[in-house]
Amino acid sequence: MNLKRADVPRVPHVPSQVEAAIAYVGSLPLAFKDWSIGTKGMRDMVGMLRLSNPEAFEARVMTILEIGTCRSLTACLMAQVGVVYTLDVAHYPETKAILENAPAGTRSRIVHVNSGDAERGRALLARMRFDAVFIDGCHRYEAVVKDIEFAAPLSDALIFHDYDDRHSDGVVRAVDAFAASCPLAFASKDTSLAFCRVR
Repeated sequence: MNLKRADVPRVPHVPSQVEAAIAYVGSLPLAFKDWSIGTKGMRDMVGMLRLSNPEAFEARVMTILEIGTCRSLTACLMAQVGVVYTLDVAHYPETKAILENAPAGTRSRIVHVNSGDAERGRALLARMRFDAVFIDGCHRYEAVVKDIEFAAPLSDALIFHDYDDRHSDGVVRAVDAFAASCPLAFASKDTSLAFCRVR
């Protein structure tokens, strides 16, 4: 598979809270983060968030939706630039300890929507607008398509995780199908992240 590759612009000034979150996630035991986006990925994510809404990013007042939360590591990072609504069908026991030790103020900026039922969770968030949506839920093709269809009306900026060779049949296929009408602005095989501006 030939993945598109583009560089995410570096953020000229990264808030100290963001640096603290990157350091915190980097310090966690490997068992908590072996699947995470890594330090380069976190820096790329910060760049994509800034592209989504530079003014809200600089003021740290973004409103972000994360679809597929798992242990809340990326939520910890995104919470440094705004309020994060996380949508997942399950709760992970490690989340409590991760959030309790996160940088000050992180926990109060994360709103968990653990519905046990994806449709019920989507219904709770369907009338909201977000500066960015980070999609990292179920990686089956049909599930990714459904997440994109749900997220696209809610935000002008979509960020995808697991856009890589391991997920070519699900995530990449669904994102590429969407990108046919809404081209990817950035994609990185190194960090498995992709960014699309919807409008």
